Formats: sequence, structure tokens, C-alpha cells
Amino acid sequence: MTQTPTPDELDPMQLFSGCHARIHERMGMVRALAETLGEAEPSQAAAGMAEAIVRFYESTVLAHHREEEKELWPMLERAAQDTDAQTFKSIGARLKDEHRELEALWDEIIPALRRIGHRKAAKIDLDKLTTLADAYDRHAQFEDTMMIPMARFLLSPTDQTRLSMSIALRRMPMGLRAYI
Repeated sequence: MTQTPTPDELDPMQLFSGCHARIHERMGMVRALAETLGEAEPSQAAAGMAEAIVRFYESTVLAHHREEEKELWPMLERAAQDTDAQTFKSIGARLKDEHRELEALWDEIIPALRRIGHRKAAKIDLDKLTTLADAYDRHAQFEDTMMIPMARFLLSPTDQTRLSMSIALRRMPMGLRAYI
């Protein structure tokens, strides 16, 4: 039996803010991991957290950044007029720069997180873990308070439906896409 999607499941802005909520949760895990590290050999709990954090980054965060940059932001750029266009251009540039800065931080810590995930000693800058978590929380909060309301205001219902469908298709397992 197929279920009819709820309105929230069809709301593209809910898809983005829902991902931001998961990012906030994982940043809590990053902070918890930073508190448990320091031992020569990471505990099983630390290894599990490190694996979950790496998996989340590779499977969710990078895809989320691309969805925003390749789907949402171009739609907003096309929809924005006059002062809205200037505002979006400024916000979009800031967020894109933040994506690059955050990804650079991830690149610095991922090798150590992989080692920790395998319960091997790793030299990891605990301040970088905290910096990453704090920066991501600020970034996601800014997107939720500025970008999401702007998108709701600027995008027509048709544009929002297109965005939902595009995201849903991209997230669909490859084997199922052949049936569409």
C-alpha cells in the first residue's frame, strides 16, 4: 500500500530545514566526540561516533550543499527582482563561501575521523572539531532564518513543486529512477 506524502514531505523548504535539523544533531555528536577523545586508542563509542559523522558528511552534507547551490539558489536568482536580487546575491555569495570554508574544515579532520572510526590513534585538533560544529550551527541557523523565508516569499507554488520533485528524484535510489 502506498502512502500519500504529508504536506511537510512535499514542502521543499521543509526538506532543507529538516536537513539543517539533522546537521545540528550531528554537530552535537561532533562536540560529544571532541569531549571523549584524548585517549591513545579511541573507545568503541568514539569509533562509532566518528564513523557516523564521516558517513553523515559523505552521504548528506555534501549532497545538501549541492542541492542548495545547484537547485535552490539558481531558482531564487531567477525569481528575485530589484532589491530582492541584490539581497539574494549577497546572501548567496556568503553562503557559498561558508560552504567552501566548512568543506575545507571537513577535509582537514576527515582523515583523523576515519582512523578513529577504525579505533586507531589519531592526531586531531579538538579545537577544529568545536570550530566546525559552531560554524555549522551558525551557518544552518542563518539559512533557516534568512534563506528559507526568502525562498518561501520569492518562489511561486509551481517553482516550489518543481524543486520538491527535483530533490525527490535526485534522492531516489538509482534503480527506481528507471521506472519514472
